[in-house]
Amino acid sequence: MKQWTMKSDKDARGNPIDFERFGQQLGVSGILARLLINRHLNTREKAQNYLYGRLDQLESPYLMKNITEAAALIQSAGNKRERIRIIGDYDVDGIMSVYILKKGLEICGFEADYRIPNRILHGYGLNTALVEEAFQDGINLLITCDNGISAKEATERAKELGMTVIITDHHEIPYLLEQGKKQYLLPQADAIVNMKLPDCPYPMKGICGAYTAFHVVQVLYDLCRSKKQEQTGVAEALLPLIGFAALATVCDVMDLVGENRILVKEGLRLLKESKNPGMDALIHACGLADRELTSYHFGFILGPCLNSAGRLASADIAEALFFMQPPEETAKRAEELVSMNQQRKQMTVKETEKAAAQLEKDRLSKGRLDNVLVLYLPDCHESIAGIVASKLKEAYFRPAIVLTDPAEGSPLEGKEIVKGSGRSIPAYSMFDKLSECRELLIKFGGHPMAAGLTLKKEDIASLRQALNEHSGLSEADFTEKISADLLLPFSRLNFELIEELSLLQPFGNGNDDPVFGQTRVKILSARYMGSENQYLRLTLSDDSCYARLDAPLFHGVESFCGQLKEKYGSQALENLLNYRPEDYRMDILYFPEINEYREQRSIQLRLIDFKF
Repeated sequence: MKQWTMKSDKDARGNPIDFERFGQQLGVSGILARLLINRHLNTREKAQNYLYGRLDQLESPYLMKNITEAAALIQSAGNKRERIRIIGDYDVDGIMSVYILKKGLEICGFEADYRIPNRILHGYGLNTALVEEAFQDGINLLITCDNGISAKEATERAKELGMTVIITDHHEIPYLLEQGKKQYLLPQADAIVNMKLPDCPYPMKGICGAYTAFHVVQVLYDLCRSKKQEQTGVAEALLPLIGFAALATVCDVMDLVGENRILVKEGLRLLKESKNPGMDALIHACGLADRELTSYHFGFILGPCLNSAGRLASADIAEALFFMQPPEETAKRAEELVSMNQQRKQMTVKETEKAAAQLEKDRLSKGRLDNVLVLYLPDCHESIAGIVASKLKEAYFRPAIVLTDPAEGSPLEGKEIVKGSGRSIPAYSMFDKLSECRELLIKFGGHPMAAGLTLKKEDIASLRQALNEHSGLSEADFTEKISADLLLPFSRLNFELIEELSLLQPFGNGNDDPVFGQTRVKILSARYMGSENQYLRLTLSDDSCYARLDAPLFHGVESFCGQLKEKYGSQALENLLNYRPEDYRMDILYFPEINEYREQRSIQLRLIDFKF
């Protein structure tokens, strides 16, 4: 059961906040003003920057440590016509990073090829095999993107072979703890561009790899034009790249605050305007050609299709889409990605069900769940281990790590080695906790909220024990908390308010949808939806007005039916399905939306949670 709280309507001194007055200053409603203050946007300047941020308010790329040196090395190699290779990653951020760097170099008049590691054959990031391959191909300059910060051994080998190495990355920097102080383990590259370098002055530490790569392109573009450092704005020639950085920002679950929010807000508009044939084909294949793109479309439709290539085959399939030209070729490739994503979904459902069964068995034997869930699923395809871990984290609200045997064809196959991915909750930094167990790990890396790891099969039990003994988590950390913005009766809902709420978009990590609450809502009817009747559409009303509002229930149907039966008896659901309502009531958290169907507009509710 999730814990509900209500955000305060008082300031730090306990005085009531005049939301209407703040709204008048901004030219918005008191409700929107309250939502802004709830996001700590409590001054006119902060609120206006949030609502109306522009590309010229993005941080200057020149604040990135080593970025000028990195751009100069690229320019020098390009002018000498040396061979340049970009090494990316197999997720959306890596795919977008490669596109931005390669296209950005082309805009500056330089050529580069690219290599994306195969998840099965190479594993994550730059490694010695890719370095040896680059040397055999006559590569002079290696540029990593969305990886490289932990590639110490591979970088050393590249330098031994006489190559120049530039690392652009955004992941956490590996470190050792010595007498309580972090000793960072940096690869000896010619230039490292990563905002998480301990002495990097770049203020926004949570940007993705693709946006980091975009900053490198910005500085390179200035150098090639012999222009002085450009402090604000984005050159017109580079605008088509913004949408690709925005897509990566959403898919890599960066916080949509500050410049990330501006980047995504503008990128949603600019992605279609980029006129990239491959992106246009993918948007069309996903049924979004006539839709206004939202962050939801980025994170849950376009992104998964691109990710599926790196999971089930090779990310090269997705990457090549953006460099294709003939419409028939791009359309075919885009449809292939959509098909792969459907296959990936089916695999995920199957393995998640296996994992849940294993956890329930453990719960029965131990009488409780572990604080940190560490599961070994030998038959789970390693490419979907992270997705399964994410599903488990959501279902149990605990950090979850899914380990599996290396896939067929992997160099690690048959070596008693397991690979895995983890997803975490806000109270637990997975990267830091894995750092404490580094003696049990062959390789690891990632973020506080997600990580990848490799270890010996014989060390699984030891890792599970160590992570749980030192988790630092309490029972309170396992209760998901939802904070409602305000109680909002249905009488306050209208099209104008809902359209005004769109000013808060794009929604995503760090900029959640507003959450409204209402108590003692009447349930008037229910009807099944979906190909397998797996969803419910409820009709609701409250005591504030006569409005009857539809509320589709796509998640939590089983919980709804169970709570309804427990509260009102076994006949309650049947009564609702047959339009025989009694005084059935529940408390809800919701977000209002406009539903458009057959040219008719109506208000409907997206249910976030409910309690009887």
